Amino acid sequence: MNKIGQSASYDEADAFEREVRRIAGLLYPGDESGGATIIDGRERDGVFVTEDAAIAIEATTSREKSKAEKDGRKLKALTDSLAKRYPYKAIKGFFVTQSDPTADQSDAIRRIGPPVVAISFSKFRARLIDDKAYLEARSDHFFGSARDPETDAIEVADKYVALDFLDIKDNRSQYNIEALMEALAKNMRIALIGEYGAGKSMTLREVFIRFRGLHAGRDDSKFCLHLNLNEHQGQTLPSEALIRHGNLIGFPQPHQLIRAWRSGEAHIILDGFDEVFVPGWATGARPLKEIRRRSVELVRKFIEESPRSSGILVAGRHHFFDSTMEMQSSLSLPPDALIASATDFTEEQVADFLRNRQWNASLPEWLPRRPLIIGYLAARKLFGSVQDLSPSDSGEGWDKLLDAICAREARADAGIDEFSVRMIIERLATLARRSSSGLGPLNFEDLITVFRDLRGYLPDEGAYNVLQRLPGLTVHDVQRNTRQFVDDDLVDAARAGDVSRWLREPNQTLRTDVLQGWNNLLGETGLNVLRHQANQSKLSANMMGAALNRAQGVEGADGLTADLVRLLLSMGITPSKAISISSAHFPSLSIAAGCDASNVTLTDCIIESLDLSEISAADHLPYMVNCVVQVVDGVSGIDDLAAEKISGCEFGTFSESAENVSSILRLDVSDRVRVTLTILRRIFAQNGHSRKESALYRGSLTLKQKELIPEILSHLQSQGAIRKIRRHDTTLWEQNRSMYRRVMKILDAPTTSTDPLIMDPRRDSRTSPRR
Repeated sequence: MNKIGQSASYDEADAFEREVRRIAGLLYPGDESGGATIIDGRERDGVFVTEDAAIAIEATTSREKSKAEKDGRKLKALTDSLAKRYPYKAIKGFFVTQSDPTADQSDAIRRIGPPVVAISFSKFRARLIDDKAYLEARSDHFFGSARDPETDAIEVADKYVALDFLDIKDNRSQYNIEALMEALAKNMRIALIGEYGAGKSMTLREVFIRFRGLHAGRDDSKFCLHLNLNEHQGQTLPSEALIRHGNLIGFPQPHQLIRAWRSGEAHIILDGFDEVFVPGWATGARPLKEIRRRSVELVRKFIEESPRSSGILVAGRHHFFDSTMEMQSSLSLPPDALIASATDFTEEQVADFLRNRQWNASLPEWLPRRPLIIGYLAARKLFGSVQDLSPSDSGEGWDKLLDAICAREARADAGIDEFSVRMIIERLATLARRSSSGLGPLNFEDLITVFRDLRGYLPDEGAYNVLQRLPGLTVHDVQRNTRQFVDDDLVDAARAGDVSRWLREPNQTLRTDVLQGWNNLLGETGLNVLRHQANQSKLSANMMGAALNRAQGVEGADGLTADLVRLLLSMGITPSKAISISSAHFPSLSIAAGCDASNVTLTDCIIESLDLSEISAADHLPYMVNCVVQVVDGVSGIDDLAAEKISGCEFGTFSESAENVSSILRLDVSDRVRVTLTILRRIFAQNGHSRKESALYRGSLTLKQKELIPEILSHLQSQGAIRKIRRHDTTLWEQNRSMYRRVMKILDAPTTSTDPLIMDPRRDSRTSPRR
């Protein structure tokens, strides 16, 4: 037993000596032979000779005074010898203890005198990087978009609500924050992606805080260097970025951060790879890919040049890259990298989050469960307004929510009415289209200019106070007094305002510069709001066509033209004149039944989702030249498209491919389950959040299987998985987002799932009847 204890003690001491030598080698580079050696016939734990200095080291885990006296005399004799050998170099002797030297040990070394000093391992290591000073300074600096939703302070009052992250390689495996930390501790490369407000920055902040806690308990555990990438515009070298990072947070020795990075002493966290985007378009879709690659050069070099003894965690928005393959290549992520997507809050997580704020509320299905927008509404006590909304679709819901938000702000200050507040928000959302993110930042001068343009005079003291706390905006940079929008869907809903006014008010005059330089078209939410407002205003097809023709006459208003084309095509309105759109990035493009898009020519465009499920003939397709289409809904392949309409285009996946549909129809389950699975897949697994009812009947279904669809839709609706909405004369079915993960589990294991969603409510019909 004693021998075992002695062996363990020896192994611990030996490991400690090796770690001290490793740190010393990093502190005093240049001596390739430096390390343990024998001098004057005696073993030395470490000797390092550089161009300017000679350093002798003795390391111990002992807390005995006698050990200090013995090693101190040994060090003194060695430093005297080194001083004679190197008369023009600085001489130092370190007696390094595993924990703080005892009072007796310190006294013993003090009696021996210079150049021998006693020092704890943590302080010796701090000569490489003063980790405690760094962690303190970094904790006082903001963490990406992680701010308190009520005060905009970097100190977040809310308790962190654990999120789930979906592995995008298999779309099945899920990770919590503990799994991310474990992967980082194993020195893996990790990419965390998600929409703005999905909780990425809060998660990265929590990882930093938890590693800080672990490091406080054990000096030999690693901590994290956390960089906000939006503070490093134009930088491509990690060493330069670390120096700037140190200066920004007030760390007095920023060069130490380079040593900590190079030595693998710290893990690296990089937040916001999408926020160093180089704005502006080159010609065509291909150069944009190169622009994105150049913009993330700093991240790529961090990943390529960091030692394998440290982990790297990067985060950015989901749709910054066109594909996972492009992201892996541009960031230089290795094949074994963990790539996970931040998912929305579950209903349980929403309830947990709201309980922390003493709030009990049921949320409408159309409201996204992203942490940032939930926190924003809760902090401003707007859930009462949200609960009162019962819209038929998300467009009406967001329209009413913007009204409620602006009305509450107007009531708080009599100096400005709710209509004016909303117009200001909508105009700022239009200006934010110029930014790469679509969220901002916006200078405070922009807020004042917009107020003057819309109201005709400069804001007085009351209006100025309203501008300071405009709803939907949060502080982006305190020092520069900039703002940005708090949520993707919220800003998208607000973007619809100016486009809607363009449709409704033919004689209105917008400054040309307001319409120019849009990098962001309307998303699904914005289009839904725009359609709702067009229907509410009872705009005729002729009026909307005239608005499109007016937009074509405005120089530089390509984004406005593209949004109006998408609106008309989605509403089944055929453009009357030829329209050409070049180098646009379409989040979606849908062509409704009876609509002829042959007057539209798209050149060098990127289309994330192209919905052709209702197109009746290939002649009604738009002309597409050198476009990139990521997902095509409603057709099974390129053979279904007219070759004369398509030239030099690249297509990603086809949602109605035989592989996707036939694989479900071949399962050894009943027809009812097969049809249920196809419906769930079309509504939940394809792009967008709603699906036309007519599209659910398309595909390789038999007549008997199609007869089951009405009953199945009614069952899924009664279970709360989907809901019916009406738009014009079209029936659509929309997913309940909170059931997304539940449905994905069903689709992952369709033959073994016993979920009530796919069970026949009258009887168990899991398998086909015997013949």
